[in-house]
Amino acid sequence: MNETLQSLTDIEKVHKIRLIMDYLQDEISKVVAKREIQIFRMHNEATYIVDEKEREWIVYLNECVYGRPLMRYVCLCTLENRWATVPDIITSIGCQDKTARLTLRKALDSGMVILKKGEKKLLYQATDTAMSIYSRYIKQLYLEQNSPLPSMFHEIMQYRKLADRLVTITKEEGRLPGNDYQEKRPSLPVDKVNN
Repeated sequence: MNETLQSLTDIEKVHKIRLIMDYLQDEISKVVAKREIQIFRMHNEATYIVDEKEREWIVYLNECVYGRPLMRYVCLCTLENRWATVPDIITSIGCQDKTARLTLRKALDSGMVILKKGEKKLLYQATDTAMSIYSRYIKQLYLEQNSPLPSMFHEIMQYRKLADRLVTITKEEGRLPGNDYQEKRPSLPVDKVNN
């Protein structure tokens, strides 16, 4: 691809790079859409849980706006061998103090977090049960043999390389990337959209 780009004018290079980037973005968008549908189904079907206690917890997470991100943050802290605090949770996930405290209370009552009293703050980490649920979730969602994620990550890296190349070309010309040479992407005919 680099040899082809060398023989083109900068305007043609920018145009071709943007066309390739549009194609890659479409391919990435397809994988992300399919992945988000898969994540939605996994949340609702909860195929990674092993007993009724876990099922009740997952149902709660699915019904609670901040439950899932709060537990992700607590699991992250546990994986990083540190303790979560209410102020850190509030800052990280953007919830209110009351919401964080109520969700942590539910997590404590459900056996999903442990509480340790620090000098000035309450400290939280995920229990082995919560970490086991999270581990099974990650394995099923991201580490399956037939996962489309490796190819998507490759396409993202290709997109980033092209974006960097685009910046290099336009900086050499003394201008930043703009919309001057971008073509409008063709829209689908109405009959294709409705089918």
